[in-house]
Amino acid sequence: MVQFEIGTQGLHGSLGMHANKLQGGKAMLRKRTIYDWHLYRIPNGANKVLRHMGIVQIEDLQSINEELTVANAKLQTKVKELKQATDDLMHLMSSAETATIFLDRQLNIKRFTPPTTAVLNLQSADIGRPLKEIAQNFADDTMLKECQLVLESAQSLEREVQTDELKHYLRRILPYRTNEDDVGGVVITFVDLTNRKNAEFAQRENDARHFAEMYEIAERLQAILNTAAYAIITIDLLGKIDQINQATEISFQYNRNELIGKNIALLIPAIFKSDHAPGTSQTIPMKLVEIDGNPRELLAQRKDGSTFPIDLALSRVGHLGLYTGILRDITIKKQLQAHILQIANDEQARIGQELHDGTQQELAGLSLYAGVINDLLAKASHRSIEEVEEWILRDVDFQRIKQALSKLTSGLIQANQNVHELSHGIMPMQVDAVGLQAALADLASSTNANPKISCQFELVGSGSICNNAVATQLYRIAQESLTNSLKHSNATEIRISLTLNSSQTVLEISDNGVGFDPQEKENSSENGMGLRIMKYRASILGGELQVSRNGSNGTTVRCTIPTIGDLK
Repeated sequence: MVQFEIGTQGLHGSLGMHANKLQGGKAMLRKRTIYDWHLYRIPNGANKVLRHMGIVQIEDLQSINEELTVANAKLQTKVKELKQATDDLMHLMSSAETATIFLDRQLNIKRFTPPTTAVLNLQSADIGRPLKEIAQNFADDTMLKECQLVLESAQSLEREVQTDELKHYLRRILPYRTNEDDVGGVVITFVDLTNRKNAEFAQRENDARHFAEMYEIAERLQAILNTAAYAIITIDLLGKIDQINQATEISFQYNRNELIGKNIALLIPAIFKSDHAPGTSQTIPMKLVEIDGNPRELLAQRKDGSTFPIDLALSRVGHLGLYTGILRDITIKKQLQAHILQIANDEQARIGQELHDGTQQELAGLSLYAGVINDLLAKASHRSIEEVEEWILRDVDFQRIKQALSKLTSGLIQANQNVHELSHGIMPMQVDAVGLQAALADLASSTNANPKISCQFELVGSGSICNNAVATQLYRIAQESLTNSLKHSNATEIRISLTLNSSQTVLEISDNGVGFDPQEKENSSENGMGLRIMKYRASILGGELQVSRNGSNGTTVRCTIPTIGDLK
């Protein structure tokens, strides 16, 4: 716009020069015409000489007239060009969407484009007025000062401004340069930024909402991870720890800042002891690839240097470039396994002891009775009557043989009973679904063989169990609980109840013994294994085992199993 204005100024200058030249030629022509007229009034004597001089002057005038004609034609062309340029300039200013105002050096309004009326409330009558007399529609009041600075420095300035109607503009103030490169005023443009600002504001709101949603999702995921019972760790492809949950902090006794960015070898040194796995040439990334999708039992290390067994399940999250590891503390599982092995060893020793002290001694005694009988029979006399062989014993020997045979028979019966009891303990008893009630009743009846104990069985409800595995586990829980009660509670009364209904199955064993603290008992590595085994059996069935005191004395073991699938 400024360059176009400068071009029109040059066109005006050129036209002015040609117009001045044309005016000079016309004046000269008028003088020559007057001179020629005076020549005709001179006397004939001198007229010839003057006529000769006039012819020469007329030729000069004709030449000048031709030049003036050419100059006039050029002037007409320039006038048309000036008119076209002026029309183009006015059309450009009228059609321009950018608000533009032209000021002279005194900051008076020279002209402005139509959009300026909406920005500065200008009217056509305001042309020539000082800009300072125009009421501004901006909270910013630096426009006059910046115009003065542009006049003084000949450097442009720009600033984002906002109107009272909350519209946004980029205000540029530029020097208005003439043909001589002088600053003849300033040009102010206002570029409407309202749509862009509104779009940016909407985008910021969308971004803020998106970030808030992402933050909420991250918080939810972190909350879920923190409530997980197992340690969960995310690891990058090089084995560096990226994130952990609270269970990891509790299990390994580290806080979050001590683990983030550290190598996984800090927690599982047995397999990630250094950059190479012990005894191999595998790097940690290669070892992670090997473990991916292949759960295994490993030895983990706490902050204090103590170790504990874990079950590690590692899975790769491909698009994130991370591994997710779930570390489950299997200390109790290992203790159960060790306890089961110990039970098997103890049971083997007990059976061997009972065979040695009981059945073997009984059989040794029975062999003595058999020897006595053999000796008495050897004393019998022999005779033959009519080809019939007879053996004759004395009455006293016969009575002694009868007594020995009686003792031998009763001893064999007792030995058979002992062997039966031992075989019953050695062979795992499988209780079928139909026989659970009868097996529990028989368990109570066999307990009643002890004259100091009264054990009763009660069945509540009309439901039934249709899965042999469930029946077996319930029987084992009842058997373990009854054994604990007989060994430790000094109870005189024990009650076994089985409640069957449509929603759940409840097995309950209670006694009137001395009772104990279930939590303290379970935490004891020596004496709490029975409770852990019972809880493990209940968890296999998807149920729950609870141990509680009966008021001032006694204990109740309650196993509750939902009646779904294999229960009804």
